[in-house]
Amino acid sequence: MHKILLLLLSVSFVSCNSQTKLDRQKMFEDELSTSALKEYKSNSPFETSKFSMGSYNMQGYFNQFENSGVCLLFDLDSQLINELEIKIKSYRRLDNKSLKYIDSTYQFEYQSEDLKLPELPNWENPNFPQTPVDENVHIYLIKTGYFTDAFVNNSNTSNFRYIAGIYFLPKLSKAVYWFHIIKNKNRH
Repeated sequence: MHKILLLLLSVSFVSCNSQTKLDRQKMFEDELSTSALKEYKSNSPFETSKFSMGSYNMQGYFNQFENSGVCLLFDLDSQLINELEIKIKSYRRLDNKSLKYIDSTYQFEYQSEDLKLPELPNWENPNFPQTPVDENVHIYLIKTGYFTDAFVNNSNTSNFRYIAGIYFLPKLSKAVYWFHIIKNKNRH
């Protein structure tokens, strides 16, 4: 009887945890405009609902730091690794040493280009790299683009830029898909 009770409690905990994970994703997706949601989903190399952990910076974060977005952590089995290795051939590999951390906005700038990359979230795993500058992180740029309506409730009428990419961690069999929204200061 004791084992059955423990099993029910653990199933209930996992169920609640998964629900919370998907609720946060839904909240993030509900804030995005139709065009932003389309780009977020279409650029992911994986089905966005199959992630193991997610980190979200919502519209309020954007209003304060002029960037927001999502990082989704995927646990990769051998089949997903093979699929990703095929897909990344069409992505642009970025050099980790060309990243410069921007303290005031909590993001990384790539070389002299107008590319901004998100921080690696703190996944509370001591083996997980703490920064994309780490040589064990392979950075791939999937796509960049522009839209004028990043958020559904947008009181700010400025243009937005999005940058989609992957932090691939082959030694850990993990990948982080990121979709980063920044204020576009170069386009009016």
